[in-house]
Amino acid sequence: MIKKQKRNLSYLWLFPLTILVFFLVFSTVKIEKRKRSLSKEISSLQVELLSLRQENNFLKEAEKEGKSSYYIEKILREKGLYKKKGEKVVVILGNPPREESQNMISKESFFEKILRKLKLRD
Repeated sequence: MIKKQKRNLSYLWLFPLTILVFFLVFSTVKIEKRKRSLSKEISSLQVELLSLRQENNFLKEAEKEGKSSYYIEKILREKGLYKKKGEKVVVILGNPPREESQNMISKESFFEKILRKLKLRD
């Protein structure tokens, strides 16, 4: 009978070992899954970094172009604020919108309308 108890106790160490192996396998799988997720995130961030660097270079070039006298002259010429010797600037003014002129007439008082009809007032 004593031998039987010793034999049962000899297998008792297998239970903690099995739990330890299960824990290690589970942890390894979890770590690998996290590693794949982080690798995907790293690659997407690298792509984003590359596009941001390209945009930064584009903006630096645009800034250099914006500071050049040629670009400034071009913008001023488009707005009609700059001309070279011998050039003439033509400014075309538009007619005021009709609503405003009608509003001005309707704001006249009754007495002013009578004077205007009698041609006593312009």
